[in-house]
Amino acid sequence: SEDENSTLEASEDENSTLEASEDENSTPEAHHTDHALGDTPRFNLFKLCVLLFATLPVLVPSYAMFAYHRKFNLPEGVSLTALRVLLMRVIYALKGNPDNEAAIRLARDGGLMPWNTYKAILATFEFLQKTSGVSLVPDFHKISECQEHEHTRGAMELMNLRIQYTDDAIKDAIKAKTRFQLVILGAGFDVQSYQPQVIQSAKIYGVRCFEVDKKVTQDCKIAALDKAGLDHQHVTFVPCDLGKEDWGEKLVEHGYDKNLNTVLIWEGVTYYITNDVVELCLKEFVKNLAKGSVIVFDFPLNLDKVPKSHLKGLEMIGEPWLFNLKAESNRESCEKAITSFVEKAKGLVVDRYVTEFIIILG
Repeated sequence: SEDENSTLEASEDENSTLEASEDENSTPEAHHTDHALGDTPRFNLFKLCVLLFATLPVLVPSYAMFAYHRKFNLPEGVSLTALRVLLMRVIYALKGNPDNEAAIRLARDGGLMPWNTYKAILATFEFLQKTSGVSLVPDFHKISECQEHEHTRGAMELMNLRIQYTDDAIKDAIKAKTRFQLVILGAGFDVQSYQPQVIQSAKIYGVRCFEVDKKVTQDCKIAALDKAGLDHQHVTFVPCDLGKEDWGEKLVEHGYDKNLNTVLIWEGVTYYITNDVVELCLKEFVKNLAKGSVIVFDFPLNLDKVPKSHLKGLEMIGEPWLFNLKAESNRESCEKAITSFVEKAKGLVVDRYVTEFIIILG
């Protein structure tokens, strides 16, 4: 679906634009077995603290190993938040999602993380969750389940919804059984291009994949793909700094066809660039995407309601949140803010979205 140039899918739930904001006057509905930290009974928190202390002999050396690996085995300048998203897809695959098996191979066989250490940390957190009743590992509820509730659980649940929504958008394009282009802006260590159905579509229908990101991250990813034995012949890597360079021109230089339908994934990128740059990118979408194309992306609302500790942590790793839209904490106000911002780019229409209040845990 589309209007004039392209349809905007403002990401992430089965019809979704995602707002990373906190509703101070509401309580998250208890639709999970375990409690999120924000609504956890004090006794559960006490149990968690006791158990955490007991597991320190495992967690401390494990995190030290992770830090050592990151500092000495990965090039300087590689996005740490991109690695975090990869970790989420790894968990997704370990919980039985075969579409994300490439994430395991990229992380384990590609040398992006110390695998045994990661498994030890994950097993420890699953033990802590089971014994304390506090949600520490994402449950990966289906989008349809999350839609039934106005509130979801936190940054991990946010990425869960984002993973499902972007994957579903690609599957919808594949169902048409025609040639299209998949463009991933700020691709990081995303693995959509290496999912079985995408590789098969590339072979049968000539689907082309373009991954756009900073060169240092791309070089690291290509080396990891080669080391893991993951085929990337159908992928074109486009080195580009989205905040400083014209990604549209860069794509065309690398063989991108402006007249061919495109699924453009802009996942977890807007947070780290300013409102002006986001607005400029939306206008660039209109110029560079064929009629009938689809864009999937997410962005935060009301950063003043996100815990300062969370924002401070991002600043400390050199990846601060910069984008921000403000709206009242109700659906009508949020939808108005989203629609008015997006439709400044003449030719884009917000086609599908759901407003979600994401409780970011500090």
